[in-house]
Amino acid sequence: MTQKSDKKGNKHFGIYLYLIFLYMVPFSVNAEGYCITYAGEGKLSASMQLAHDQARENASKTIISFVEYAKKNNTKQITNRFSRIDGSYDYVEKMLKEMPDKYSSFSGIKSLKLEEAFEWGKYIVAWVDYLHKRGRAKLLESVLCTNPCQMSNIFERPAESENLVSRYMSLIRTAAKHMKSCPGGANTFAVYPTFIKPDGPPLKFYFTPKFNGKKYKKLFSTKALGVKGNNIRSCASLIERSRRVIDQSMSDLQILVNKFVSQCAIKMTQNSLVPIADITGNVKRIFMTPVALIGTLQKVKEVNLLYAFNDSGIRVGIYLLSLPDGSKKIIVIPLKQHNGNLFIDWSYYGTASGELLSSAAFANFVKENNASYFE
Repeated sequence: MTQKSDKKGNKHFGIYLYLIFLYMVPFSVNAEGYCITYAGEGKLSASMQLAHDQARENASKTIISFVEYAKKNNTKQITNRFSRIDGSYDYVEKMLKEMPDKYSSFSGIKSLKLEEAFEWGKYIVAWVDYLHKRGRAKLLESVLCTNPCQMSNIFERPAESENLVSRYMSLIRTAAKHMKSCPGGANTFAVYPTFIKPDGPPLKFYFTPKFNGKKYKKLFSTKALGVKGNNIRSCASLIERSRRVIDQSMSDLQILVNKFVSQCAIKMTQNSLVPIADITGNVKRIFMTPVALIGTLQKVKEVNLLYAFNDSGIRVGIYLLSLPDGSKKIIVIPLKQHNGNLFIDWSYYGTASGELLSSAAFANFVKENNASYFE
């Protein structure tokens, strides 16, 4: 299920009723061999394997059985419907002790119907159309089929892989106009579930931009960014000036950061978080405030442009930052031009392509395919 429950009122079903208004477009395209486009002109796309008839039937029966107990608010049997293998049982057991009425609103469910369903590892992930006495809602459900099939709550325990699948499943609701044949000859990488062994069909991504690898001394320069902007020099100057004040006055640093946010970025505030892949040791995604970001950029020893492409009017650059302490980070810089100036478009990080390109999964793909740059 897609979101964590509210601890007040009807915990589970009621808070999702709004979803139906977001996902009204029917999905009628046979998705086998087809991809959903993430970035412009198919430079980044994704596909999942449609669930076969027997898998759909197994998932549907499992969900129906769960709902029957949930309608009666039978907490013991509700818990027993969930899988122990991926930790869902323990999670739900603990949750129901804290919120025993979590599923109380399920008593109003009149019927349900399995709609778009895909196989992901040993999971069946599907949109389910619930008819409730208060209205209709489509919820994202997961069923783990390891004989027997049991309910799972992986979408209530956010992890990167599950978030990427949830995003894909959201896009699938309006996929018809975005579906294209998966690109031949593209680099591919797979995303598997977090809580079980990587076995079965993955969420598969296709990436067509060519590797660049060019080396630069700093990030904010016309050569490194690949496009001209009247404000590039002033943005670079703000980063350089931060080097001199970072150890002296936090207030002076904050003034510089405020100028950087207003002059070099759009839709970014002092409290915005920028995702970066830290590839030192085990690859992981971290988030930096503008202060931390500038603190990192002013220490950069070397910059490599890994990939660059255009995505619906945004110039997307993916860079490897090498720092004096030997650590390395991958950062996505989405640039938008306006009145001759260049701005980091912070909102791009919240798009499907922005989320993927800043993920640990993508960073691992880049690292594995260009090993010499990460030694």
